[in-house]
Amino acid sequence: MPTVTVEQAIARRSFLEWSQHELGAASGLSFETVRNYEGDEQSATAKSITAIRTAFHDAIVDFQKHGERVGVTVVMPWQAV
Repeated sequence: MPTVTVEQAIARRSFLEWSQHELGAASGLSFETVRNYEGDEQSATAKSITAIRTAFHDAIVDFQKHGERVGVTVVMPWQAV
């Protein structure tokens, strides 16, 4: 599973109108872990990044990258894998 950058995480969180606390709850991480990750991408472990990505996947929000542009998209239930 590809990693999720801080920028992508913030965009997805914003799209869902989630706070850092809500992302923490959805991913099983503490608020402090989410806050630290968003402030310094290097602070996160691979396990934390996977948990964040899984939380977004479970919320059927994904991203698309085209060159330097990154967009947030909603995956319709019939498209989910």
